[in-house]
Formats: sequence, structure tokens, C-alpha cells
Amino acid sequence: MTDKKDSFIFYRSFYESIKELDDNTQLKIFKAIVEKGLDFKDPENIEGISKVIYTLIKPQLEANNKRYINGCSGGRPKENNQRITEKKPKDNQKITEKKPKDNQKITEKKPKDNQKITKPKANNNVNDNVNVNVNDNVNDNVNDKKNKREYKDNVFLFSEEYENLLDLYGSEERLNSALEILSDYSQNGNKKIFEGYKSHYLVLKKNGWVYNRLLENEIIEKRKQQQQGGW
Repeated sequence: MTDKKDSFIFYRSFYESIKELDDNTQLKIFKAIVEKGLDFKDPENIEGISKVIYTLIKPQLEANNKRYINGCSGGRPKENNQRITEKKPKDNQKITEKKPKDNQKITEKKPKDNQKITKPKANNNVNDNVNVNVNDNVNDNVNDKKNKREYKDNVFLFSEEYENLLDLYGSEERLNSALEILSDYSQNGNKKIFEGYKSHYLVLKKNGWVYNRLLENEIIEKRKQQQQGGW
């Protein structure tokens, strides 16, 4: 496997986190992202707010690099003695088609003399169909939640979805913070909007509002620590 890549993903959240900074600081962070994304290297001589922003972005870059490395390792090798054979007909095997007998007659079924022809009537009870569809959707949502785990209040995920998000956020601490953001949102007068989410997993994925909110909160917290530490 090569220790360098020809390309990498630059997310909008990266740009959002640095666009308000001065040009010199933006350049330092941009170069650090490129070196990590393409060459797997951490930057040298980076400090201050540049180091703070890069530290927050680094877990996403490492997760992408990990997926790239796993992809380069390839799948299961094929066995050398594995042969692909096709089933062929025997030499003496004949292909025959079934034909109708000479005395076979094709008849059409006709109605009896006393038989009445009736047409189906339209279903005027539209509400019955609507209620059935609504009930089916509700039952699907209930069954779906039964198969998921509630990781935070009102936040439901499949275990596989949680593992994917853990890989995305880089640590359990950051993922738990994201889950808390979504959970708090469901309890702060946003019930109708929250119930409209078909999948909490999709809301928590990269470049979603929860992911960006977490990044903003981390930047604010780092700036506070920087000011208190007299950087």
C-alpha cells in the first residue's frame, strides 16, 4: 500500500470552521489538512488557534484514512484451483418443445344464459384506505424502534449505525456530545420537527446540523481555554 493518496474529501464543515479567520491562519490550517489528508502526516510548528481547529478536524481525516487503508487491503483472495464450469447438455440430449395435440380444441368460457354480468363498484370510503395506510406507517415506526436502542433520551439507533457514527466522530466522548445535542433539541419545544425525522442516524451524519453544532461548540470551548490559559 502506498503511503500517499491522490485525493481526499474536504468537507464543508472544514470551510465553515476557518472562513472567519484571517488569511494567514486559514492557510496554515488548510496546509495541515492537506498534509494529513494526502500524506498521512501531522503538521509541524502549528500552534494557537490553528492547532485548535486542526485538532478538531483531525479525527475525521484519520477516519477517512483508515477507510482508505482498509480498502487498499483488498478482499478475500480467490483460490488458485477454483474453476468455473458451465453445465452443458449431453450429446444425445434433445431439446423438445411441447406442442398441442391435433385433436385439442381451444374453448373460451362464456357466461350462462341466466348469469348476470356485474361491474365492480368504486370504493367511496376513502377514509378507510387512509386510516389503513396511516396505521401501517405507525406500526412500522413502532416496530422499528423496538429493534433500535435508545442511546440518549428520544434518540434511537441500530447498533451498526452507532458503530458507524463512532468511527465518524472519532471517540465516544464526541459522539455522546452529539447525541446530547439531538436529545436536548427534542425536548426544547421542537417536538413536531423532531418527530418528522425519519432517521436519527441521518441527522447525526457528517455535514448535518448536529455535526456542525458540535464542531462550533468545541471551537468555542477551545477559545475559552485559550483565553484562560493566556495563549
